[in-house]
Amino acid sequence: MARPASIVPHHRLWVVGPSFSELDQAWEEIDAYLPKELETRLPLLDEKTRFLANDGRLQFKSADNSPSLQNVGLDWVWITEAHDIEDSVWWNQISPMLHSPGVLGWAFIEGKAPKPGSWYEALWELGQDPDNEDIESWWFHTEDNPHVDWDAILRTDGETMPEEKFREEYYADAPTEYGKAFNSEAIDLCIAGRLETPLSGVKYAIGTDLGKMVDPTVAIVMRKAQKRVVGFERLLRTDWTVQEGILTDLAKTWNDADMYVDETGLGGPVCDGLRKSGVKIHGINMTRQKNDLMNKLAAGIEKEQVRFPNVPVLIKEMKQMRRIKKDKYGQDLRVEKIIAPRGQHDDCPVALALAFHGCRGGGDFTPIKPRNRMRSA
Repeated sequence: MARPASIVPHHRLWVVGPSFSELDQAWEEIDAYLPKELETRLPLLDEKTRFLANDGRLQFKSADNSPSLQNVGLDWVWITEAHDIEDSVWWNQISPMLHSPGVLGWAFIEGKAPKPGSWYEALWELGQDPDNEDIESWWFHTEDNPHVDWDAILRTDGETMPEEKFREEYYADAPTEYGKAFNSEAIDLCIAGRLETPLSGVKYAIGTDLGKMVDPTVAIVMRKAQKRVVGFERLLRTDWTVQEGILTDLAKTWNDADMYVDETGLGGPVCDGLRKSGVKIHGINMTRQKNDLMNKLAAGIEKEQVRFPNVPVLIKEMKQMRRIKKDKYGQDLRVEKIIAPRGQHDDCPVALALAFHGCRGGGDFTPIKPRNRMRSA
């Protein structure tokens, strides 16, 4: 429980929701549980403001009123219904205030399942990283709440709601226009073996995703016959000339392996340089073919046709890849996209998809249809 002495002079605390109507419950909860001895005067109901000891101030703010989201610094914020808060509200307004000099910068954020690619999901993913000490995240189902009558929910909404909507509301599944690109349980079933050294007479395929700006370059080596990952190389902030030499040596080391590379953008000149070095390069236009390669990899994982060791960064990136069916304005996309959450990387999944394509022969681009119903995992 908070104590008056813990609130030092001029602390600013906010509760932020998508709109004022969605802040009513939070206001009532604060009214019920905030110790009265912390308040120094009656609240201003019109301005949704409460006055606390030592000149602290607790204000309720609507995210749809951008001019009100201005302050020199913010010590603590509770964001409710975070799934309905726009990216710009967090990135451009709230987050910078939490990093102002001389403030505590604490945040408690809650809501339904985050939309893939959103600020909310990016923070949630960071909270799942055991190496990140600044953020923690949790995921609970309504069934876990001892204060609700779960049987009653099953008898009512469980019988009347569409299944996908029910899972979104009560199981914290992603909204129906979103889904994971790869089933997490299927990924776990494909984990086997370990990284190896080259074997004489064995044919290998290398999938390479070339890094851009802050993205790493990832090269994944697979045994063609078994479709099994045996080699893994990840280069971060490495000069292009150095990378070209490393990739050339990698291909030669693995029995002059075929290398499948995204040739779009900066990939074109790099592919040309690798060819001149004697590497058997297969350039892939990922702008046109990424979805097809990812769908074929997803199908291979579902059928357990792929094997890879427990490389943490590979498994993490695979499990966080998303399918989206709507753009940021909520409009239907002509073709669904497969992306990494905002702030995360897709280098490992892309490299694996390219290597898997090489194991399948490297020439079949007959599209396969995405699953009509995406499984949650």
